[in-house]
Amino acid sequence: MPSVATAPLTRSATDEFMALVASAPKLPNATTREKSSTAWQDEQWHRWPREEDWPARLDVYEAAAYLRLSPDSIRRALVPARDGRSKLAHQRIGSIYRIRRVDLDSFGKVEAR
Repeated sequence: MPSVATAPLTRSATDEFMALVASAPKLPNATTREKSSTAWQDEQWHRWPREEDWPARLDVYEAAAYLRLSPDSIRRALVPARDGRSKLAHQRIGSIYRIRRVDLDSFGKVEAR
């Protein structure tokens, strides 16, 4: 594999790059806010109109849309109690929670849709 010669960055080039990065505006996480809205939840119900059409494993936002609850309510149900068990069975992969649809049905589905 051929080696590529790179010139070391000068102090001024590094300072210019850091100033450029620091001046970039910090944008809020629009996807989280969007997924928490009722419009996004309604869109999911248009995407999967029947309960049988929903995927077998859902993330927090999809589970909230399925139950017509807020994502914060789902997150509170995922927090383990003092005995080490949570109210809602789930699997955590890194920072992502996956919840089976069967567990959501047993957790208490809202019938008024």
